[in-house]
Amino acid sequence: MACHKEIIQCTFSDLPIAHHRYLQTEDVIIGAITSLFILATDKPDFKENPIPASIDKPLVLTKHYQHVLAFIFAVKDINENLQVLPNITLGFKIHDKYSGKWTYHTTMELFSPVNRLIPNYKCGTKNNLISVIGALYPEISLDMSHILEMYKVPQFVYSSLPKMEKKIQIISLYEMVPNQEHQYNGICQLLLHFRWTWIGVLVKEDAIEGFQQNILSMFSKSDICVEFLEKLKPFFISTIFNGMKQLLKLYEIIMNSKANTVIVYEQNVLLLRVLLYLPYMEEVLTMPKAKVWILVSELDLASFVFQKGWDMQGLHGALSFAAYSNEVPGFQAFLQNRNHLFIKEDLFVREVWEQAFGCDYPTSSVITDSTCTGEERLESLPATLFEISMTGHSYSIYNSVSAIGYALHDMQSSLQKYRMLKKGGKLHLQNQQPWKLHYYLKRISFNNSVGDVISFDMNGKLLVGFDIINWITFPNQSLHRRKVGKLDPWAPKEKMLMINDDAITWQSSTNLTIPTSLCSDRCHPGYFKRKQKEKPPCCYDCIICPEGKWSGKIDAEYCSGCPEDQYHPLSPELSFIPNLLVFWKLLKIKI
Repeated sequence: MACHKEIIQCTFSDLPIAHHRYLQTEDVIIGAITSLFILATDKPDFKENPIPASIDKPLVLTKHYQHVLAFIFAVKDINENLQVLPNITLGFKIHDKYSGKWTYHTTMELFSPVNRLIPNYKCGTKNNLISVIGALYPEISLDMSHILEMYKVPQFVYSSLPKMEKKIQIISLYEMVPNQEHQYNGICQLLLHFRWTWIGVLVKEDAIEGFQQNILSMFSKSDICVEFLEKLKPFFISTIFNGMKQLLKLYEIIMNSKANTVIVYEQNVLLLRVLLYLPYMEEVLTMPKAKVWILVSELDLASFVFQKGWDMQGLHGALSFAAYSNEVPGFQAFLQNRNHLFIKEDLFVREVWEQAFGCDYPTSSVITDSTCTGEERLESLPATLFEISMTGHSYSIYNSVSAIGYALHDMQSSLQKYRMLKKGGKLHLQNQQPWKLHYYLKRISFNNSVGDVISFDMNGKLLVGFDIINWITFPNQSLHRRKVGKLDPWAPKEKMLMINDDAITWQSSTNLTIPTSLCSDRCHPGYFKRKQKEKPPCCYDCIICPEGKWSGKIDAEYCSGCPEDQYHPLSPELSFIPNLLVFWKLLKIKI
């Protein structure tokens, strides 16, 4: 009797592959997850399966295309520098995060062959993934880390992460931007510098607990009071008009408040832009008032194409924290000379070009007046759609690629020494596991092309600070960023914040003077503060000093009596006068 062996074939259905990507297969691959695209998704109600969001026609934050180009430019720099990686060429796989649900999907694509979502398999093509760069937003970066940490793949993050407890430290993370605790401290230092002690706060809903635990206690210790703290609920682009009632209420709270300084802890630029554009969209009860907006580093002043003509004057004079940046030689020339539209491997450029320039991507030999020609110039776009100067996020990406290149250089040198000692062998850089790169990353120290030192501490943190940016808007909707200061978290407290007050442009209604944000006007010498009942400590009345007493400073807590050798005149505005001086004057003796 013959025994027949049944052969079972493994089959699987192909999962969807992200359309927008940029691949260049070489000896060693650096992966990246960008944040260009926004999907029109609905808020999940957890009652039925959500409708899958289409990735065919997403909205594009064209300004973030610079992040892709900074990555490409950095890889080009390393590949052209034979002193860094001789005989080795860096390649890359760039994908977009689309949305929170897509983040895990696109991260797994980095481990898969081209056009197939099969992680961990090498099917005929080189996929020597050595490191990953991403992402712009903290929650996306941490979602990526859940996968990358399992493989111990070095991950370079250019967002400001929350402070993590030691028990959940992620050893594969390299932070190119100081964490949120340093940013909170910087905000507090900025408020104290300008004596803004009565403020408003807008904070995204999922971060409000951490915000209250960290920054509000810091404010309280520094005698800074919060007039209002409002949660910013998730804002879905497909249901933008359903949230108008909430935004109108929020708008009235802000414009009717006495606080002239408002902190915005949110990364959704759409929400802030809609909030400030409400007077042009809806009937509001209160006309817009000049406010000083303080923005966190995750919030970039960018526009979707449908916001291109929206008024920006409400943000004139805003201050923001930004990842430290410097102008890399050759980058602007690269942006201006590269033939962006006709690089077939770049599958980002079609949506970017169509939405930025309002033209149709050339797909056939038929050319019309609305067809993109490739002659369109990035430098002609307003800064809300694209910037030619390298932004802080792009500079962090550039430094990430450089750090990987120099760490690979050290690894290659180490492998060559090992081969010499062992008299041969087959140790090649292309065959090394990503986790081995950590040893070299923790020990690199080099000057990049600008001259800035790139070096990590043993916790994977780059010792770098924040830039303080002053945003200047113009009636034609153009925008200009001006660097007016810096925050160095590792400097002594008195030197932590360095800012040039004279370089700042404020809202025109302030007549070029530093605006105030106080609950009560300051008390002059001769008066003391008396706290108002049932009000925060920043709210007080100025009470004149009793006869025979005086206060010698602004915002005095109490008045003091005259020393025995001094005399106090009747006017509370005048200080003590030495008795001897009064005696000589009474004798009319000239002194």
